[in-house]
Amino acid sequence: MRCAALVRMLAAAAVAAGTALAAAGDEAPELNVVTTFPNNPFSLVQNGRANRVVLSISNPPGADRALVLEEVSGAFLDPKKQDGQRNRVLRNMTATRIKNVPITNVGGQPLQVPYDFYSEFKPQSLDVEFRVKVLDQGNSRRYNLGVYRGSVLVEEPTQSLFDLQLLSVYAVMALVVAGAAYLVYQQYLAAYFPKAPRKRTQAPRSAQPAATHDEWLPEQNVRARKAVPKRR
Repeated sequence: MRCAALVRMLAAAAVAAGTALAAAGDEAPELNVVTTFPNNPFSLVQNGRANRVVLSISNPPGADRALVLEEVSGAFLDPKKQDGQRNRVLRNMTATRIKNVPITNVGGQPLQVPYDFYSEFKPQSLDVEFRVKVLDQGNSRRYNLGVYRGSVLVEEPTQSLFDLQLLSVYAVMALVVAGAAYLVYQQYLAAYFPKAPRKRTQAPRSAQPAATHDEWLPEQNVRARKAVPKRR
């Protein structure tokens, strides 16, 4: 009797342990993630340009789950609204696909993942969040994990007067203004400034005496003409 009861207790404990392990395997994994804005201590975001963050990802100490990084994404959030409210997400950022990169420490250092995103908002303060999609190779499940949430300041990029894009705009505007001025002149002002008629001048013809050409005469005829005495 005691042996049978002991066997039942061990079986129940094994089932409970298996259930606990399965539940633990189904839970979303935990990651240690540090998000930095390189050379951007004030988290400034410029419109129309690539803005970069770097995610330093590592497994917590003692974690033994085989995780693979598949995607990095993000979103701009309205700071005046709470999660779950309508229009809380202003715009989703373009996701970057990553080809099965294992989340392991490389040489004792966390995995470094750069992520570029773009903004097209008027200058203001907004909230942003970044997420990663990982694959658990133990149970073949994918998890979409939030790894960062903070505030950024959106601003217009500073431009120089000698910027190539601005110079091209200036050139196009100058051509448009010159063309419009020419059309206005031809349409309204050309009649008030008639062109003076051109006078054609001909060079005077100088009278030249007819020259005697003896080159084509035979030599004896030329001698005969020279030998004829002049009449007095």
